[in-house]
Amino acid sequence: MSNEARTDLGERIAGVAEFVEQQGDDDDAHVADALAEHMEDAGLDAPAKRGMVGDAYREIVRRIRGRRLLEDLGEHEFSVDWLGFHVPQGAKGQLKITTAGTVGYGVKLEVLGLGFGSGCRRTLTVNEDFRERTQCLSLGQRVRAHVRSYADRGKTNASYVQVDVLAVLADERRALDPCPDCAAADEPYDLEPGAAHDLRGDPVGQVYQESIKLEDDSSVDIGLPLPFSALKIKPSVSIKRSVQLECTVKYDLPGGHLYTPYLRTDGWKGLPIWRRT
Repeated sequence: MSNEARTDLGERIAGVAEFVEQQGDDDDAHVADALAEHMEDAGLDAPAKRGMVGDAYREIVRRIRGRRLLEDLGEHEFSVDWLGFHVPQGAKGQLKITTAGTVGYGVKLEVLGLGFGSGCRRTLTVNEDFRERTQCLSLGQRVRAHVRSYADRGKTNASYVQVDVLAVLADERRALDPCPDCAAADEPYDLEPGAAHDLRGDPVGQVYQESIKLEDDSSVDIGLPLPFSALKIKPSVSIKRSVQLECTVKYDLPGGHLYTPYLRTDGWKGLPIWRRT
């Protein structure tokens, strides 16, 4: 299979704060109506999904117009992972991905800064052989964002941190050694075990191959690993991921061990996480 990963140039998403600030001196009610239309057109979550009720759009407008910038924390880079491939301890693994069906994409990713921030939306078509490997692999994107803290009207401490996603810098792959998911000593509550491969009585081992179709639309909020120890509020982004992928996984499992695959019960659908005993 030839290696290919095509992406578009991405679509910038004007966040809530950016939109409100562009409206000049228009009255709050007019801006609130325009904001509701903008959020619907841009595919942004309605305020009710973020726990706001009542006349939420007007309250957002008043809050942004009355806020005070506390600190400009500058621009920073971080990784956004959208799929992990896990190799059992001591084994070898290989992953091949093709775009599924006729939808015209393999992955759609939207990374939106929380705290009324802006974001970016991209589409990827993936047809790739990631070759044999002994370490787990993370597929993601390298993102640059601008981070600022604000205080609401009448407040002295930070009320929230606004993250504005500026650009996706690169499609990123990272070998995970150790892998935080597979290396955990305990069995986390958010993992569900599948049928194990019991090779404890077989010194020869097994070559195992499976086709997995990933069709999933979901979103998660993640805190960013940025060095702001003085901030009590963690800078965060919301990631929406839509996938239509055909994944072929192949494992060369040495004998003498029990290999158990696990799938996450929270977050979005992914490939198995392995534990060897």
